[in-house]
Amino acid sequence: MNLTEIEGRIAVLRENLRELIEQAAAFSGAADEELYSQRIAQQQAKLELSTQQRDRYFNKKRDSGRKLVGSGPSPATRIKVGMAAF
Repeated sequence: MNLTEIEGRIAVLRENLRELIEQAAAFSGAADEELYSQRIAQQQAKLELSTQQRDRYFNKKRDSGRKLVGSGPSPATRIKVGMAAF
């Protein structure tokens, strides 16, 4: 899944949560409250998983960028090695 899909899922889950909270506030009764409470908890869990997935995506991108920048010997080391060969 790419970043755009993850961000889209997060937006949908946030909207679902907003709607569920509004609906829960409009209805009363123990059975309704329990149902909405369960549905809200499910959506929150999905949102948390999607947010973690997005964070892992960013961390992976950040870490791969660090490896590219810091990989291999420094320019000074390469020059020294090159000079020693002559």
